[in-house]
Amino acid sequence: MNNPADARHLLGQHFTPQPLVRLVCSLGIRTGTDRVLDPACGDGAFLRGAIARLQLLGQAPPGDHQVCGFEIDPQQAETAAAVAGASVQARDFFSVTPAAEFDAIVGNFPFVRQELMARKDAIRKLVQAEWLEEFLEIRTLSGRPDLYLYFFLHAARFLREGGRMAVISGNSWLHVPYGRPLRRFLLTRMSLRLVLESRAEVWFPNTVVNAVVTVADKLPAGSDHRVRFVQASEPLAANDAWANTMVRPYPMNDGGADIRTWANTMVRPYAAEAGCDASAFPAAWPVRETPASVLAADDDWHCRLRAPAIFYEIIERAAGRLVPLRSVARIKRGITTGLNEFFFIGKSRAAELGIEPEFLVPVIASLKNVKSLVLRPEHATHCLLAVDRPGARLAGTNAMAYILQFERSDSFRADSPTLRSRAEWFRLKLPSPADLLLLRFRRERHFSPANPAGMIAGDTVFTASALSRANAPLLWAAANCTLFHFFAEVGGRDNMGGGFLTTYGPELRALRVPAPPCLRPLEPQLSAAFNRLAVRDVTTMEHELGRPDRRALDELIWQALGLPPNMLDELYRTFGQMLAARRRFGEITRGRRSLSE
Repeated sequence: MNNPADARHLLGQHFTPQPLVRLVCSLGIRTGTDRVLDPACGDGAFLRGAIARLQLLGQAPPGDHQVCGFEIDPQQAETAAAVAGASVQARDFFSVTPAAEFDAIVGNFPFVRQELMARKDAIRKLVQAEWLEEFLEIRTLSGRPDLYLYFFLHAARFLREGGRMAVISGNSWLHVPYGRPLRRFLLTRMSLRLVLESRAEVWFPNTVVNAVVTVADKLPAGSDHRVRFVQASEPLAANDAWANTMVRPYPMNDGGADIRTWANTMVRPYAAEAGCDASAFPAAWPVRETPASVLAADDDWHCRLRAPAIFYEIIERAAGRLVPLRSVARIKRGITTGLNEFFFIGKSRAAELGIEPEFLVPVIASLKNVKSLVLRPEHATHCLLAVDRPGARLAGTNAMAYILQFERSDSFRADSPTLRSRAEWFRLKLPSPADLLLLRFRRERHFSPANPAGMIAGDTVFTASALSRANAPLLWAAANCTLFHFFAEVGGRDNMGGGFLTTYGPELRALRVPAPPCLRPLEPQLSAAFNRLAVRDVTTMEHELGRPDRRALDELIWQALGLPPNMLDELYRTFGQMLAARRRFGEITRGRRSLSE
């Protein structure tokens, strides 16, 4: 590959800023005698950071093979090998037979999506074989995880008992289904200590991956302890007071002062004693603690980083009256055609082509221009080509002429898995009508438009169909109250950059809504409140929080849940702060490149 940037992209190489290197090394390396490994050392940033950390802890210079690294890219390995005091091998980490010889593993695990991974099946089988006898759930490891997840599992084999792993990775393992085996692994085969993310800066601006720092010790399962979920609320450099001392030669003595004592004092904001408790971080950083025994691998741990105190207070006070959306509605992705540019036809274009009306169905291609809480036919800017009959029975129709014309175009991709799954690629079965559309992408607006006309929607949204037809009007109100949108804000993913929040099927199914029996006594009032909202345009959520008609709906929901009125004010205040924080973070992340580029 001639382009170095493309090569780095495929290898998942995103080089780490120095304040982040120093933070990770201070968390992972606890004594001057620790033997340290970076499994994907790149140009040696963490090797330099590890050596500096060891020096601060009294080791000068580090011993032979005390700081080691592997790097698959020969050019980067050559650069890393020039780091004085480090031992580097130009090798694929997964080709190295594990030996439990290290006290600390630090580094930045590669960000490579599974679609781009070379040898992904071989790597998965290797990791499964390594842990099968001790960790049976490794058998459930799917082929979907990004490369960093396999690094976690393989690297753990290199740690001594009691050793510590402090590493950077993508944050998806915290909440996606394919991260469940890793979550269970960190609870049963390791002792998870810390998960940390930044809401004040983007550590890796050239990727859409949002990164977290994870600290875990290799200790016997069953030892209970507290896990800290931390948000850095200001740039790391603002608390990097010890950075300048790192580059000075060791030992050094100014007027009889011992540089080790002075430097360690300066390191205190970043856990000089290598602890992970709240006192190790600046007071302004939110630290959420939870006993490890409370964590479950099936839970969304991402919420532990984001959820404010009122989230848990509402869940506790409304216990039994809030239920997962999946328990009252069937959640599906909008229709997946496999080739939207063919199946979605603008209305004027369909008229030009003369496609017969019997083959056209109005479709909501996007909610971008929908401003109402109730979908109407005029919101359908496109028609869906809905043909579910053999091609032989279409002879002589304009629909068949359009199909044949498209087959001859450069846009036709016959190898699409979705198209190959059909008897004939253009034959499309329509889904059952849904009661509600749910946003897949959220930026400034939170809303869930009701769909009383049963219109078809494209795959930019998800659909919800009430399991009981009588509950559909209740679902319209429940999925448009502020509490529902607050839960989406807490549980959504923000890995796209630009201030977008994404809510996919797993997140949507888990979102809590008031149980229909709680709402039933207030159904007339709820319907009236919803209808008042539906006659005006939906505005930004920050603006919605100040609207009296929205509060009227929310007060009814609050009454149904038996929550005190003052908590609604606290919800508005907290939700507004979260929305503003995501907007500010979006300004920082706007323009980040897509991993598919």
